[in-house]
Amino acid sequence: MKRVLQRLENVQVMAIVGLAGATETGHVDDLEALADLAASLGAHFHVDAAWGFPLLLDKDHGRGLMKGAERADTVAVDGHKLLYTPMGCGTLLMRNPLDPSRVCKSARYIIREDSFDQGRFTLEGSRPAMAIYLHMNLRCLGRQGLLSRIAAGCALAQRLAEMLRRDESSFELITDPPQSNIVLYRYIPRSFRHLGSVLEEHGKALDHFQVALQSAQAAAGRSFVS
Repeated sequence: MKRVLQRLENVQVMAIVGLAGATETGHVDDLEALADLAASLGAHFHVDAAWGFPLLLDKDHGRGLMKGAERADTVAVDGHKLLYTPMGCGTLLMRNPLDPSRVCKSARYIIREDSFDQGRFTLEGSRPAMAIYLHMNLRCLGRQGLLSRIAAGCALAQRLAEMLRRDESSFELITDPPQSNIVLYRYIPRSFRHLGSVLEEHGKALDHFQVALQSAQAAAGRSFVS
């Protein structure tokens, strides 16, 4: 990224965004390096931790992966992923407590200027109390309860990855090793296994096969692959 930026002229970088738990792979960017880059450019550093934020609960593994997230100016978190809340529990964490005032609106009939309605500082203006779901999960499950669920999912991902490695002629493990509870892999049909290094030339055919395979799995009703 540094080399790309060096080739650009008269470009002001406004923000650097790091992924902490990519939706398709579960992988985490080198957030420490991105934080250094943002600091050197004087740019806003945002971490998209919609998926991976709860990995911070894991002192043994997750916090090492997430190192650098603590330097972010803003962090996005989706409670309806690894924090086990219903859909729609999205949160934006801001380092600077004055940042919400950048979005500020009022009206005479609602969220008046002298009110304490926090809707004044949101894009939506008003919204359902989705934070209650997260509050209750933290109260009922607690840090340890959530960590046990996250750790169990990550352990299952490692177990699945090991099973796929044992049959490397039939399966290609794309994310190796898995960094969270997501395992990205594909099945290699018998008629393609002799192709070796030229396998990628048949990428579209392989992609179509994966879709058909997942449809068959869903129809059988015994397993589900997202």
